[in-house]
Amino acid sequence: MTKTRRLSLGITILFMGVFVSSEVISQVPAALASDTTETFSFTGTDSTFTVPAGVTSLSVALSGAQGGIAAINAIGTPGRGGFIAVNIPVTTGETFKIVVGGQGQGFTFDPPIGVVPGGWPNGGAGSIGSLDPRGFGTGGGGSTAIYRTTNNVDTLIVVAGGGGGHDFYFGGAGGITGENSLSNPVPFDIISEASGGTGSAGGAGACFDDDIDAPISVVCSESGTSMQGGSAHVSYGGSGGGGGYFGGGAGITKGSGSGGSSWWNNSLATKTSDLSGVRSGNGELSITYSVAASTTTPSTSTSSTAPVGTTPPATIPPVVTTPATTSPPQSIGITGQQKLCSVRRGKSITRTCISTNAKITIPSTSKVVIRVAASSSKICRVSGASVKTLKIGTCSVSLTVTPKKGKAKTYKTKVTVLK
Repeated sequence: MTKTRRLSLGITILFMGVFVSSEVISQVPAALASDTTETFSFTGTDSTFTVPAGVTSLSVALSGAQGGIAAINAIGTPGRGGFIAVNIPVTTGETFKIVVGGQGQGFTFDPPIGVVPGGWPNGGAGSIGSLDPRGFGTGGGGSTAIYRTTNNVDTLIVVAGGGGGHDFYFGGAGGITGENSLSNPVPFDIISEASGGTGSAGGAGACFDDDIDAPISVVCSESGTSMQGGSAHVSYGGSGGGGGYFGGGAGITKGSGSGGSSWWNNSLATKTSDLSGVRSGNGELSITYSVAASTTTPSTSTSSTAPVGTTPPATIPPVVTTPATTSPPQSIGITGQQKLCSVRRGKSITRTCISTNAKITIPSTSKVVIRVAASSSKICRVSGASVKTLKIGTCSVSLTVTPKKGKAKTYKTKVTVLK
């Protein structure tokens, strides 16, 4: 697990047309809002998160895992994991269980025949069939989920679907409705292709007409079930379905697996975003929360009153309260007031522009990763070391800065895209 933190400073400055008695301004509040993001990566085991003191809401972003990758001469790609983001109301001390899905196992020549595991915890298994070993059987991707734990009982809040395993053609992506795997260019007597999981049922396993081993006429791979991707037929092979709220169905012979479904409990969380097929590799889950702490600074000036329009005594300066605990990391500077950067549609948003709006300076030796918020995906997208603008609007971006010596920190800001 990694943790990053973004600080927002609230500074109170009094500019008055009249001088006010120090009795009126004897205390001036100063607020410090600290945004912290904790990121959970795939480990193959459950993780736990406990709500810190003062936190009332969590912003949780989940990505399911990608399906396994077939041999290099196969067509297409595995299904990518789905993405979903929610806000969850919480109270201090609550405990959550976190499950981050793993990518399904890819095709290997050793063993040449047998079961190929799906990604943890619920990707469907692939198979290189003993009766029909023509395919590249791979495992489906595991789903990523978060549960609220109360009295040792885990209640599912949200889950992001995993992608279907890659075989001879395209695996289905995870999403609110898991995608079907794309049909093989040569049907191999396929009767029906695997389908993706939905919010109420698992995806169907693929079926084909067995004209090799009579009297069996139709054989099928497994369908997806609740929180489990379907597994491929052991004898005839295929690739596994992605895990999800309901898993995707598995392919058969040379068939790829379908995607698992994403889902959220709308009585416990509010969905803010969802996307199909965006995550490659293992899944991921991040939790962002804010802690607001208020402090007060007593005025040291003496009590006096001046008429309107007169100059205040020189011994009473404007009151400025700044929290003493907000100094930035030594390797990353926070700048003062600057003119905010904006760009015109079609132009690129540079790292310099983003850091200007985030009010930071970045040493040249630091490693920088730029990300675009899912809510801004139609306005801008990451392109190499900058962000390409697509349409007019507000592009929400973040910079994760890792100094040569020190811990990574994430700074979020917005850039306006003009006509």
